[in-house]
Amino acid sequence: MAKELSLQIWSDIACPWCYVGKRRVEAALERFSDREHVRIRWRSFQLDPGAPAVREPEAYARRLARKYGSSVAQAETMIARMVGMAKNDGLDFDFDRIQPGNTFDAHRLLHLAHGSNKQDALKERLFRAYLSEGAAIGDRGTLARLGSEVGSTQTRSKPCSRPTNTPAKCAKTRPPPVRSGSAVCRFS
Repeated sequence: MAKELSLQIWSDIACPWCYVGKRRVEAALERFSDREHVRIRWRSFQLDPGAPAVREPEAYARRLARKYGSSVAQAETMIARMVGMAKNDGLDFDFDRIQPGNTFDAHRLLHLAHGSNKQDALKERLFRAYLSEGAAIGDRGTLARLGSEVGSTQTRSKPCSRPTNTPAKCAKTRPPPVRSGSAVCRFS
């Protein structure tokens, strides 16, 4: 029997490059002869930790242009390139439907799902819901529904599921490790 290989991947649900990367890791593992000995652990990384739970509606290209200091036309070109790349990997991104928001609670949900061996299924569901279906990824009701869809039953009774708990309070109750930054994912 071969040793187990632990593969830890840091990503954010709001990152389209991360979803493409997930697909490519899966494709590589399909060709790997010892695939059954590889264990993937999804780690948390927030691209925008200061984001509100759900943002006010705004054209994605406009928000992207502001973030990267480009024109809306350049942002639309970046989005078209990303959509094409995703399609090559079997993904259907719909940036017109995306509802950006804070992903902290989504990362907590992923952390809980690891305990019931549902983390990968939930990661996939969160990515698809956000990037393809336009789900509000920072909305707790949406997150509870998505967690239930993959059979993650631990999502309702944990201390961090209460609205009064802040990220600082949850840090004392075993949250997922969350790293944050803005230079990880770039469309160009």
